[in-house]
Amino acid sequence: MRFRTVRLVALFFLAIAGVVRAESDEPPSRPLLVIRTYETYQVSSDTLRIAKDAAAVVLKDVGIDVRWLDCGQKNGPPIGESQRCGQPLAPNERMLSIQARGAVGGAQNVSMGFTVVSRRPEAYWPVLSTVFADVVAAVARATGVDAGRLLGYAVAHEIGHVLLNSPQHSSGGLMRAVWSKLELREPRTADWTFLSGEAEAMRAAIAARANGRP
Repeated sequence: MRFRTVRLVALFFLAIAGVVRAESDEPPSRPLLVIRTYETYQVSSDTLRIAKDAAAVVLKDVGIDVRWLDCGQKNGPPIGESQRCGQPLAPNERMLSIQARGAVGGAQNVSMGFTVVSRRPEAYWPVLSTVFADVVAAVARATGVDAGRLLGYAVAHEIGHVLLNSPQHSSGGLMRAVWSKLELREPRTADWTFLSGEAEAMRAAIAARANGRP
């Protein structure tokens, strides 16, 4: 299998990454995405709650419901719904790793996360996204924005990559490659949502995998 890694770059300091499972009683027009989260970087409970809420709102606005499954550390004992975390991924589940990247020095353009995509989706569905929580926190401090909200946008961006199975970025909206200091400080709704074509493709991807189609 061959894979590609995609990264989000932002002006002044930036970067990005999510997981979820669908339920049988969900209507096809509004799929449920289950996101298994694995943390190796200690994010405060308040920051993580704000981040999950922000990411869920972005996805809900384009017709995708989210349920979070806290699975503890990647190679450690699962917490919360431990039985579910120990089972193979369901068709509508994805994995989100929240970890540290380490020092980035004085770089103006930095990555907040990455997603692994598949060049052969007929053989392998992409499932893993990663967010660098320490870089997100540094960007939040440098720009004076809320760390939880920024983390949520980063998570939603990476979920977009894994659902679209694409390294491509858009010229506008949440899936653009560069997030500037001005955009972060003076947020416009249009900057933090998926474009209509992306939303349709993401919903279709969840439905297709649930039905066993590439």
